[in-house]
Amino acid sequence: MARVAEAEAQAARTCWGCTWRWPPGRQWWRSSTQHSRQINEANDAHRATTRSERLRAASQPKASTVGRDGQAHASVKCWLVGAGPGPADYLTLKAVRLLEAAEVIVYDDLGSQGLRVVRLKGGCPSVFSRLASEIAALSAAGVPFELVPGISSALSAPLFAGFPLTHVDLGPSFTVLSGHDVEGTDWGAQRGAGAAPPTLVLLMAGAALGRIAARMVAGGWEADMPVAVIRSAGLPEQRVWRSSLERVGADTADAGPLSPCVVVVGRVAALGGGGGG
Repeated sequence: MARVAEAEAQAARTCWGCTWRWPPGRQWWRSSTQHSRQINEANDAHRATTRSERLRAASQPKASTVGRDGQAHASVKCWLVGAGPGPADYLTLKAVRLLEAAEVIVYDDLGSQGLRVVRLKGGCPSVFSRLASEIAALSAAGVPFELVPGISSALSAPLFAGFPLTHVDLGPSFTVLSGHDVEGTDWGAQRGAGAAPPTLVLLMAGAALGRIAARMVAGGWEADMPVAVIRSAGLPEQRVWRSSLERVGADTADAGPLSPCVVVVGRVAALGGGGGG
């Protein structure tokens, strides 16, 4: 895994839609928030040893454990940081401070070399990530770490699209589900028996959206239940489709790849309309 070339590094700096100038000497690796799936695969606990050996060979680590601030660091540390939904404006202040101070962004266990490592994860590290396995790996290696929350796209995408996630009458509660397990999810059970069904927020559902919608209707959801599909939420290329369960598959058929997208199913998805798209 070679060091990112300067042109690619510049692209990585602009991955949130605006230019971010990192201090010179920062180690950037190909795994970035643009490639969250590759990041997750790279951090699979069963592959960590092999990938770490590659990183050690590529990074040419300093023999000293003295940080760039000139201070000796008796213990190493790794921060697992949420990058937010996309635009750099939505990074937390703490995430910005850690990114400015980090010596390495983003990979496995360079912390074992005495470097300050930031593991940058899209959205919030606590939502549909391999955080538990990463915590276990860091703990087993004796590397001190800190968890830094980020803004999840499940919460922010509806606002970017111009509508609230909850409504006292139309949707007083919401559930966040993964769209990966289409067959194993009881979509009908999510409907409940109330007059106002809960709002469902589906992440990673773009590839299977048509099948999910069909299963929801078959499970008792209203065919005309509003659906909002928000692609690239918060970025200049954001696009929003407003549809229904019975039509969303057809309405997005010619859209090309929907990922990264957030799908909101529920009556709140028909509100507003002031967002991009």
